[in-house]
Amino acid sequence: MKTYLFLLLLINLNFISLALASSSSPTNLLFCYEDKSLPPYFLGQGSVVPTQNPGATIELIQYIDERFSNLKVNYIRKPWKRCLDDLSKSKVDAVIGSYHVDREKIGVYPKVRGVVDPSKAISKHAVCFIKHKNSSFSWDGVKINSTNKMVVGVTAGYMIIKVLEQLPVIIHETLSADQALILLEKKRVDAAVSLCQINKYAGQTNPELKSQFSLVYPPLHVKSGYLIFSHGYYHKNSKLVERIWKYLINLNTEHMYNRYKH
Repeated sequence: MKTYLFLLLLINLNFISLALASSSSPTNLLFCYEDKSLPPYFLGQGSVVPTQNPGATIELIQYIDERFSNLKVNYIRKPWKRCLDDLSKSKVDAVIGSYHVDREKIGVYPKVRGVVDPSKAISKHAVCFIKHKNSSFSWDGVKINSTNKMVVGVTAGYMIIKVLEQLPVIIHETLSADQALILLEKKRVDAAVSLCQINKYAGQTNPELKSQFSLVYPPLHVKSGYLIFSHGYYHKNSKLVERIWKYLINLNTEHMYNRYKH
C-alpha cells in the first residue's frame, strides 16, 4: 500500500512539473520576411538578419517579442512568394502583408465583426508608379495615358499585382524591387512600382535613382500592412495572437520609421 501511494505521488509530481515547465516555456513564433532589402521596412540581403539597423518592421517585431514574456520570435528570410507559400502550409507562423480576400485562404487577419480591423494595422503606405524622367508614361489616378500597352515591373507575390491586373498593362514579375528598377534603368520595362508614402511621411527615393527616375502621382494604391498568422498557428495560439493584435492598436511606431528617414 505504501509503495502504491508513493508511486501515485511520484506520478502526480511528474504531471505538476510538466505543467509548470510547459506554462513557463515561451511559445515560439517563426516570422518570415523577404530576403531582399525594402527600406524602411527591412534592410540587408540574403538569409542573414542584421543585428544593427534591420529595418522598421523587424524592430517592431523585436519590440513585440520583448513585451510578451511568453513569446519567442525567430526569424527566417526567403523570397516573398516562398514566405507566402510557407505561411499557407504553416511552415512559418507569421508575415506582414496587405489585405486581399484571396490571402484569407493562406492566413488569418485581425477582424472585428467579420471585417478586417484597420485599427490593428502595423502601417499604412502608398504605392506609386516610377518611371524614367524623360518617359511619356503618365497616370491620372484612373487610367494610364498611352497608346501602347505599357510593361510594368513588379516583385512576384506583391499584392499590388491584383491592382495592376485591373489596368491595361503587361505585368513583368521580378525577383525583387531592385531587379524591377534595373529593368527600368535598361528600359526593358516602361515603369515599375515603389513606395511613395509611409504613414504620413513621403517615401524616400534612393539618391542614386533620383537623377534617372521620378515618382508618378497620384498613388496607384493606398493600403495597410497587417501582421498575418498562419491558420495552424492561430488555431493553436488564438488567445496569444489576439493579445498581440490588441497590443498593436495603441502602439506608436513613428519613432521606428523616423530612424530610417534619410
